[in-house]
Amino acid sequence: MAADAVALLDHLGVEAAHVLGGSMGGMIAQLVAIEHPNRVLTLTSMMASTGDPAVGTVDAEVLAAIDLAPPTTRAEAIDQAVAGAKLVGSPAHFDEDRVRRRAAAAYDRSYHPEGSMRHVFAGMFSRERARNWRRTLLILEGLGHDLPPYYWPRIAVAITPLARGARA
Repeated sequence: MAADAVALLDHLGVEAAHVLGGSMGGMIAQLVAIEHPNRVLTLTSMMASTGDPAVGTVDAEVLAAIDLAPPTTRAEAIDQAVAGAKLVGSPAHFDEDRVRRRAAAAYDRSYHPEGSMRHVFAGMFSRERARNWRRTLLILEGLGHDLPPYYWPRIAVAITPLARGARA
């Protein structure tokens, strides 16, 4: 997927870009920066591990509570997505209707139950990506493993100076 991102930059005629990714996208963004450093002006990796257990891992209790049994119906798939989102999401800003709509759209677009398991394993067993990068840690109190609109302005304010300070 990192190669796909670089191929898209090529197709668009973009020499280098500010790369941002969240969760698995954050891990993929890290790989873009490692494998194609000349294509990355800045890297913002949110809610993503570097693969170094000392930096962060999936909470074992959360992992144990996630229902990975494949649902047998569309309604079960949506309910399971909502339950998982509640478990890892931002409690004060959880929007069940939004999660339900997105889960329904994802199911209707392309339902492959084995994909969820592959996603979890890809994150857990990916290679270590920690580097001697200049790191800034931003903790947004109450933010879970989601991106509710409430946090968007705060994230933008945090990463804008980074982008402005990058080489042109």
